[in-house]
Amino acid sequence: MSGRWFEAFAAGQVFHTPSRTITSEDVAAFARLTGDDNPVHRSDTAATDTPLGGPIVHGALTTSVAMGLVAALGLSRGTLVALLSQQFTFCHPVRHGDTVQAVVKVLETRSTRHPDRGIVRYALEVTNQDNTTVLLGEWTSMMRREPPSGCKQQGSQA
Repeated sequence: MSGRWFEAFAAGQVFHTPSRTITSEDVAAFARLTGDDNPVHRSDTAATDTPLGGPIVHGALTTSVAMGLVAALGLSRGTLVALLSQQFTFCHPVRHGDTVQAVVKVLETRSTRHPDRGIVRYALEVTNQDNTTVLLGEWTSMMRREPPSGCKQQGSQA
């Protein structure tokens, strides 16, 4: 188990993700995967005629990359029970070749009626290489509590 138990989270904790560059190849692969081939994402000619002035990365690709960067931190690896909610606000276009990174802040933790789990609410800020905020978000996860001392994990042998 490499993730954090519910008890290891506290309001105010801050975590910094690694960075990642979103390439034109990433955008093309995402368009193929999802079927979203809107020219605003891939065509210099079509996108230049928009108020955005050029191709932009899909919003869903940006959120997926951001959450992948968060996953790379390993905070919930093996301890996540469920993702309960997500909400994102797009603040600035992400362009092909932009490098993004994220800062995660724990907003609150609370117990549930189940003694083996708790709820953690997080805030997310994603910035590009110019330190411009491109995405803000919040999500709520249900996390496992650390088993009481002396208890075996399910599936472990005595």
